[in-house]
Amino acid sequence: MATRCFFKYFAIAVGAQIGLLVLAMYVRGLGNLLAFYVYALEIWLADTLTGARGEDTMIVTPVLGWIGGVILYSLIAGIVICSFKGRRRSR
Repeated sequence: MATRCFFKYFAIAVGAQIGLLVLAMYVRGLGNLLAFYVYALEIWLADTLTGARGEDTMIVTPVLGWIGGVILYSLIAGIVICSFKGRRRSR
């Protein structure tokens, strides 16, 4: 897998996810969909690892969960896309 390919698609995936998060401010229900279905595992993991209690859970855990989710899903997207492109080129 080429490093240049990976960073290209990693950056595209980060941009797309940030675009979705910004769009969630304007589209009703999109924020709930992202928080409760797409990034729920990462938010739960951030809550468990930080041990935040009380008011800290309102800000700290969702923000860390979204950041972790964006990075994780972008890594997965970059690896998958570049591995498929590499297989196609080697034929």
